Amino acid sequence: TGSLIFSVYQRYITDPFIRVFDIDYSNPEYNIVNRIYQNVGSASNEGFEIIAAQDLTDYWSFSGSINWFENEVDRYETTLLFPAPRPFFVNQSSADTWNLNLNNQINLPYEIRMQLSFTYYAERNFSQGKEAARSSLDFGLTKSAFKNRGEVVLTLTDMLNKFGIRQDIDGNGFKAIYENYFESQVVSFGMRYNI
Repeated sequence: TGSLIFSVYQRYITDPFIRVFDIDYSNPEYNIVNRIYQNVGSASNEGFEIIAAQDLTDYWSFSGSINWFENEVDRYETTLLFPAPRPFFVNQSSADTWNLNLNNQINLPYEIRMQLSFTYYAERNFSQGKEAARSSLDFGLTKSAFKNRGEVVLTLTDMLNKFGIRQDIDGNGFKAIYENYFESQVVSFGMRYNI
């Protein structure tokens, strides 16, 4: 009624395409920091993951995973081209971090399935600083409908409003805080019908 999987991995990433931040000196009257997408050399992850799944009762199943890894970003130098060519570099960075996922699925009367899940990303390093820990608690209900030819779905994501990104940036000659909430807290209702 259950399973346990343990894996060890190493991932090497060449030229990751990420956002970088750098001072724009093209207009000396303003203090401007550009956010630009740029390839930044190489990075690697080494770690392990444990995945578990268990049927707790006839109507309740649980699954979860934990992933621990070392996140290493290599030093890299390049030339940014926007809005004007200028030298740019990121320092080498290495730190341990982890992710956690928990998922409960419960079969209720009247062909209703309920799902409650929790995701947690611990604080982690990136090419120009640290990204704060964030988490999301999500809820879903699914009901069979139309004589089992479809279903009705209600979902609530990031119910506690804790999944927005916050980065403390230590750039070349400046420090900044970047926050992006990108509508992480969403309620949706939908229907599906098979023809």
